[in-house]
Amino acid sequence: MKNLKKLLDNNCNVVIKDKDDDGYYSLFVPLKSEDGYYRNSYWKTTIEEAKKSSISCDGYDEDDIERISKRDNWQIVEVYRTTTQPLAVGTKVKILDSIKNEKGWDDIKEYFPEMKGIIKYIYNDVTGLRCGVKGINDTRLIGAEYIIPDIEEENTMPVMDEMKKLFDNFCTDADKLIK
Repeated sequence: MKNLKKLLDNNCNVVIKDKDDDGYYSLFVPLKSEDGYYRNSYWKTTIEEAKKSSISCDGYDEDDIERISKRDNWQIVEVYRTTTQPLAVGTKVKILDSIKNEKGWDDIKEYFPEMKGIIKYIYNDVTGLRCGVKGINDTRLIGAEYIIPDIEEENTMPVMDEMKKLFDNFCTDADKLIK
């Protein structure tokens, strides 16, 4: 469940549901134990109970998250932030689904059909840190608590020509060492 780890590392709170039809929920928070485990709440029967539950001092390490999330078919059901990270102008961002519950979203959602944009300016006002996010055709104000950096995994594999060039250079260097 790489998305869970990415969200936690980007200062998000994440509510997880396990596989049961009745469902149990746990709130994972962007805090780690002294052993480096991702902390979470106790498993509860409702989302609200999980959000109010104590955060355990233990948690899950990265291997546990991968193994248990597959076994128990964890699903991300809610993502939100209580604090914001400073972001720079020009940063590509994703807009969190939690914005859909906010007044005014219906007025700007047409500009962000893919829930992505680029920060064009930032300022702080009485309502908090706000970002001018460029979507389709226009820039709209969005609270910083509703955005996270858009960190897409880039394909770092060189194209075949580049790989052949690297291999040829390696062979040439190896020949020099042999002689």
